[in-house]
Amino acid sequence: MGRVFARTGFTGGTSNDLDGISRNTLANGNMGIVKYSGNIYVFNYNTASGQAENSPFVIVPDDATGNEAWELVGVKAYMTDSVFLPIDDAIDGTVQAPAAAATITSTNGKVRVRKFDSATDEDVIYAWRVPKDIVAALGIKFEVEMIITEGTAPSSEGAAFFLEGYSIGSGDALNGTHGTAVKSSKTGMSDAQYDRVVTTQSAKVTVTDLAGGELAMLHLYRDVSDADDDYGQDLGVSGVWLTFTRLIGA
Repeated sequence: MGRVFARTGFTGGTSNDLDGISRNTLANGNMGIVKYSGNIYVFNYNTASGQAENSPFVIVPDDATGNEAWELVGVKAYMTDSVFLPIDDAIDGTVQAPAAAATITSTNGKVRVRKFDSATDEDVIYAWRVPKDIVAALGIKFEVEMIITEGTAPSSEGAAFFLEGYSIGSGDALNGTHGTAVKSSKTGMSDAQYDRVVTTQSAKVTVTDLAGGELAMLHLYRDVSDADDDYGQDLGVSGVWLTFTRLIGA
């Protein structure tokens, strides 16, 4: 890795300005970082630049004798992001639809939910517009947000939800093949009626052909036969949290 030089100014002739670094200490590809007026600027040192001084875009060393110059470069960075998909955005699934969306009220609080049954697997589908800057190779993870809606609260019991999906681009058929379903569950629940509960974040969900800018068909279902799902009452699902990685500045 090349050397990195940190400075507080671009030009001006002081020892702490970028142009004050002697070319004799520099090599092609070195990085310069300038913090100026609360902003951060990143430069690449190019010995074949040939560009004239144009601060802050091009900074030529004070002792330059050839084509060398510092060139301002764009910055790319990975960022973890999350998005909430409310239950009102979900469409009835292909197995058994949960109850219709309804408003749950507890004094000052109100939230929209769909109740998922404890005896029959029930499912919904989200048509999610995949961000264009998603890092598809890292996939997505999910959590399910719920409200304990029933008077019989769980007593150290649990619930299990699964998510699977596929992604379609322009010109692709609406139908597709799901990737492997992945579980997000919550065990040991002892929450009172109207308490908010969020399942543990899942492992990476394999969404077939996931790509930025496409439409992901995400299939969410409660699996009442799973070992983690032993709460014998309906669960009011208010939505799903998706977590993924973006490449910003690309």
